[in-house]
Amino acid sequence: MQKSKDSYAGALLGGRQGYGRVMARRQRQFAPGAPVHLTAHAVDDETIFRTDFDRFALLAHLRRVTDQVRWLVLAWCFMDTHYHLLVIPDEEPRVSWAMLTLNSVYAREFNQRHRRRGHLFGERYKDTPIASDVHLRAAQEYVIENPVRAGIVRRPEQWRWSGDGGLEPRDAANVAELSHFRRRTVRSRG
Repeated sequence: MQKSKDSYAGALLGGRQGYGRVMARRQRQFAPGAPVHLTAHAVDDETIFRTDFDRFALLAHLRRVTDQVRWLVLAWCFMDTHYHLLVIPDEEPRVSWAMLTLNSVYAREFNQRHRRRGHLFGERYKDTPIASDVHLRAAQEYVIENPVRAGIVRRPEQWRWSGDGGLEPRDAANVAELSHFRRRTVRSRG
């Protein structure tokens, strides 16, 4: 007995015809004042930062988004292929909007800067709600210790691109470089 194309497609799609999701994504739930660990990864473990200028750019976007959604950043870390944020959302938790804005604006500008096309981030960002004070301390340590575990530095304070809340690079010696970047971004927004 020969199977028809319709029954084959139906079997592949779980009984649904045409394109469509067989299973919906889980609904993201964010509670005001409840900490959450956010992570965004590059497509195929490509780099999302080719230069320090790229890191400054994401940091500047993160500052703007933080001001708009009024969340508290407890810890952050920019690695080559991904980044981590540990945040506490404000009364109106707009985490999904903030992450969409942060990733899409950064990816568009990164692609323009490096003359590339296509997706920069692989999947949707990951979010892990923080369940307790012990979990919060562990998440904060995990974010800050990320470059140590990756073998990039011996101590967290040696990694310029992470912090315990303050959205500035760790070393104050390059503030002039950062202020130059800020002037450029203000002028470019016209």
